[in-house]
Amino acid sequence: MEHAFVALGVGLLVVLRSVFLFFRERRSLSAAPPTSDKTAESPHHSQQSKHRRVAMLVRACAMGLWPAVLAASLCAEDRRSFGVWVPVLFQTLLGTMDLVVLRWGPSNSNTRPAMIRYETMGIAGLIFGLSGLVGNRPDSKYSHLFLYAVLGCLVLVLPTHNMDDASDASQWFDSVQKAALSWCISLLVAAIVFTRSNKATSAATA
Repeated sequence: MEHAFVALGVGLLVVLRSVFLFFRERRSLSAAPPTSDKTAESPHHSQQSKHRRVAMLVRACAMGLWPAVLAASLCAEDRRSFGVWVPVLFQTLLGTMDLVVLRWGPSNSNTRPAMIRYETMGIAGLIFGLSGLVGNRPDSKYSHLFLYAVLGCLVLVLPTHNMDDASDASQWFDSVQKAALSWCISLLVAAIVFTRSNKATSAATA
């Protein structure tokens, strides 16, 4: 049984539920009757709520689609390994932390929701450091996982923009970048787990 595909099935259910809740909430807000000036929501709070829904949707979809990214990065033998669950559960932990902060965390901005931020260059440096620490070499079986993590940080996470922070496009851009960064971190975890497991197996059979 390929555990990666089992995790992918669960992840797809998470994605479908998140998309359904997102559009249901947006439809209910658009169909709501107009309120009086005294009870109407302030423009800043309304914009922040809208951006929070976008960020939560992207984060939940990233968490649900992660098993597909992981499965595409591994061979069939590794997809049947129980080690698959370590990066899957790690991604679930990261996503849950983000969703909790997005949902209940107080923000210091009038238009942007609260969120956890990671230092991209620090993550890229950590990937190189841990790659050498676990004994990875360019010709190693799982060196491509470290390479994917570094390239993901450089290509998807490092680019910046000068869009208005209050714009919807800015929130979509930042949310997708945050999702890509979480995938890179989880790829690093997967690379460490499978590299160490491979070295332990090779030592046992030697």
